[in-house]
Order: sequence, then structure tokens, then C-alpha cells
Amino acid sequence: PQQAVQGLPGSKGAQGQPGFPGNTIDFNLIVI
Repeated sequence: PQQAVQGLPGSKGAQGQPGFPGNTIDFNLIVI
């Protein structure tokens, strides 16, 4: 699973990492 890409301080990711505003890349971590 890919780690959440640290983008602009917008929506928080599942791992607590900052994700892109309005769109997180944490679906890679959730869909395991």
C-alpha cells in the first residue's frame, strides 16, 4: 500500500497525514 502523499494542509488522511485539499490519496491505505 502506498503511503499518503503529503500535500497542502487540507483534509486529514487516515494516517493523520495531511492530504490534498478536498481529495486524499489515503484510499490506497484503506483499500488493502
